[in-house]
Amino acid sequence: MYQTRTEALQHKIKELEAQIQGLEDQNLDLSSRQRADGNPLRPSPGLSYGSSCSPVSQVPITPPVATDSTEGAISHSIHDLPSVSSLLPSESQLSRDQPNSEGPEPSAEVVRHLLGVFAERRVQCCFELDLETVLRGLEPGSATPIVPALYYAMLLIACHFTQDPVLKIWETVFVQRVRWEIDNNITRSHRGRTHNYNSLHHLVSPAGGSCPHQPGNSVRNGTRLASAAFAYQHELAEAINVWWKCCGVDMAGSALNGLPASISPEEITTVWPRLLSEFELSQTISDDHYSVASLFDPEFTHVATDVSQDNVRCLLSKACILMISSAKLETERLSGFYDPDEWWMRFERVDRAVNRFMETMPPVYVGRNNEELSYLVIVHSGIYCAQIQLHSALAECEIRQAAQDGQLNDFLGGVSYMRCTEACRAAALAAALVLHMDMSNMLLFIGIAWVSVSDKLIKDIPRLRRAGKITQGREKEHQLAIIEKCMQRSAAAYPVFGEPPVETDTITEGAADFLNHTKLSLRVG
Repeated sequence: MYQTRTEALQHKIKELEAQIQGLEDQNLDLSSRQRADGNPLRPSPGLSYGSSCSPVSQVPITPPVATDSTEGAISHSIHDLPSVSSLLPSESQLSRDQPNSEGPEPSAEVVRHLLGVFAERRVQCCFELDLETVLRGLEPGSATPIVPALYYAMLLIACHFTQDPVLKIWETVFVQRVRWEIDNNITRSHRGRTHNYNSLHHLVSPAGGSCPHQPGNSVRNGTRLASAAFAYQHELAEAINVWWKCCGVDMAGSALNGLPASISPEEITTVWPRLLSEFELSQTISDDHYSVASLFDPEFTHVATDVSQDNVRCLLSKACILMISSAKLETERLSGFYDPDEWWMRFERVDRAVNRFMETMPPVYVGRNNEELSYLVIVHSGIYCAQIQLHSALAECEIRQAAQDGQLNDFLGGVSYMRCTEACRAAALAAALVLHMDMSNMLLFIGIAWVSVSDKLIKDIPRLRRAGKITQGREKEHQLAIIEKCMQRSAAAYPVFGEPPVETDTITEGAADFLNHTKLSLRVG
């Protein structure tokens, strides 16, 4: 069975190699088309409200017609916005004795450009919005005018990511306005009534409190408040997805800081993130109730871990849970305080779930945009990290056993060693797809996966050299160089990936120093 799983992973790697070649062939053509269009790549329908991935994604991709009615209108809505007076909240909204509402306002053209940037980045920044509804809220006389805090936050996010200095100069203004709006509404946000669910409570509460652990409080508060009735089905969808975003940020952030998550996977019963289009009035909502427990339940695991039809948000959530579950097993093993029988039972369940996920996950491919590619790379990197976390210690046992048997140079055939090797190779190939991309499209939390992969490679390379396995050693050096380069290029967006102060002579020593520097910055390991 293990050999079959290894072969399946090798098949995935071959797909990745073909995709890298395709990327190299398309890069020049893609760049020229972008310059000719004069427009940035638009977010794919799949990423904003679900996935454009499917079992047929191995085939060369032609962007499909958007099936989500909301997404279908987004791209042209932004470019067809009305005049500036319509784009800004009403005078009564802006005044309300707000000190910084006075002064110059951005022009209609500036707002259009900023909203366009926000549309591309909102998923990355964990915004859960029906953007068409939000845009309608900007129209004069709208029955549901946009909340000023949300409006300014959207423009602030756009200012952060834009490279245009004409747009960048508004960042300080929007920072002040967002802070003012949050500070003056925090009391009302905390006054949540149990019969009136307010999903913005999740975001306003932690932002106003300025506490790094607050996403966890949002997760727990959301569990209490989400039992309320929803005025629209879309509110239910948004609440589910916002909850998972808070949960993912809390879990990944806790892992980065070496802290336990605010809520353990075993406590989670919220269903997986879904497409907003599934909650249209004409749609029948699936009633499967699958959640975290289903990933490991022998009765449901085969279905729950088949992710071939999952949207990107669901893929990210499941990959995060599997990575956290794998790390928890490793932490328990290192502590020495665990029941071996119970531990091995959970190991087998997590291992089965990880392998089923890998067998069915959509391949990393090009053909849509950088946003979609980056999220699929994060999913792949996370699940390969889970594989390494599960089997790294077992691989070391195989190596020690080979040494005891007098066959030290034959450790390459160990089942767990092979699985770690293939996972490292696949993670490096996935990273190669984004090596020359704007790394601000990536999430900081991919650092956890990259550190785990690098750690394994750094241990293996000297061992392969000593055993005379020159070819295998050079291959792993190349993989390590790719991961290290990605982490260095990420430093512009995430300074914790900055280069170490001391240079060394060999790639392995240099990567080891860089890894240790990054571990300290991320507080991983």
